[in-house]
Amino acid sequence: MTEKIQRFIRGYVRIRVRTVSYDRFLNICALHGFYIWDLTPKENAYELNISIKDFRKLRPLARKTGAHIRIVKKRGLPFWLFRNRHRKAFAVGFLGGSALLFLFSFFIWNIEINGNRSASAEVIYRYLKEEKATYGTLKNTIDCKKLQSDLRKKFPDFLWVSAKIKGTSLLIDVKENDIGDLTQKELPESDLIAGSGGVIESIVTRKGVPQVQVGDRVKKGDLLVSSEIPIFNDEKEVTGYQYCGADADIFIRTVYEYQDEFPLIYEEKVYTGKEKSGLLFQIGSRIFSWRPKEGTYKTFDLVTEERQFGFSRYFKLPFFYGRMRMREYRLVKKRYSPAEAAARMQEQMEKNMEKIQEKGVQIFENDVKIETDEKSCSAKGQFTLIQRTGKRVERTRTDS
Repeated sequence: MTEKIQRFIRGYVRIRVRTVSYDRFLNICALHGFYIWDLTPKENAYELNISIKDFRKLRPLARKTGAHIRIVKKRGLPFWLFRNRHRKAFAVGFLGGSALLFLFSFFIWNIEINGNRSASAEVIYRYLKEEKATYGTLKNTIDCKKLQSDLRKKFPDFLWVSAKIKGTSLLIDVKENDIGDLTQKELPESDLIAGSGGVIESIVTRKGVPQVQVGDRVKKGDLLVSSEIPIFNDEKEVTGYQYCGADADIFIRTVYEYQDEFPLIYEEKVYTGKEKSGLLFQIGSRIFSWRPKEGTYKTFDLVTEERQFGFSRYFKLPFFYGRMRMREYRLVKKRYSPAEAAARMQEQMEKNMEKIQEKGVQIFENDVKIETDEKSCSAKGQFTLIQRTGKRVERTRTDS
């Protein structure tokens, strides 16, 4: 996209070339570093695009090689300005629009957040708004280093934050604090406790004193690895303690109760094919819309498609445009057969299982049964899960 804009600003011509040896002509272009594109055969000749600067250098070389060149089209800003040189109002409008674009380039109009899991994008947007680093903020008023530090303080699960400004976009990349991500030097004096109840499946301790072993049943909040390491003398007596940041890989087996149900009789939308469209335009926070009259259809879906105007991914402007579609439908009552109901319930259960597994949890055993009666289809049972545990809590020393 940026390359196309640069070509348009500098201007280029599309030429038709006739010569005895096209290979020789192209070799000459390559030898002199001419950049050509969109080379296509056309009526016993070849057409190609070349910049104005290279075209001026090409003509004397073409005469020497016997190549016949004819300009087919002139494209780009220089030619456009020349054609409209007598249109004063148009020129004023063009210059005004260019000045407006230049002015908008000093503000943030797009925010991208990547890598966040524990905090939703909406929560982060709200925080950025509080910190005056949101849409419409002057770029030079945003201190990216301070913003990175503030985000880490506000969201403790953010291990690493990168904030940078590119064009009119504020790009925020986040790495969250998974267990074991911190090095030993970075770990504060802290214990590891159980985030949920269950049976210890495995424990590998790197730092600290384990308080449980494989097979132990623990409750939420129980101490798993202590940061208090006893110091013994030659007589095996405790003479003191040293403290560390407890560090371990601990997996726990837990039971998750699963239950879901839906009725066999349901209403399905059947679209009639009738549709009306409207327009949407937004400048900053102000929305202008021309939507179809709601009394047109008794039941309908209103679908909005919106896009932000910009020249590239990083250069966005505070203009949004789109359309609204009002699609008529009617509701038809239907009934699932036992096989259809079971298949739908199975599909719902698999989607829920995928959401669980996305969090890094392993489903060890599935003991859920699907049953169908005259009125509904239900699923009830248990999942046995194996998941990482070990919530870090900073230790408060009791010694004097």
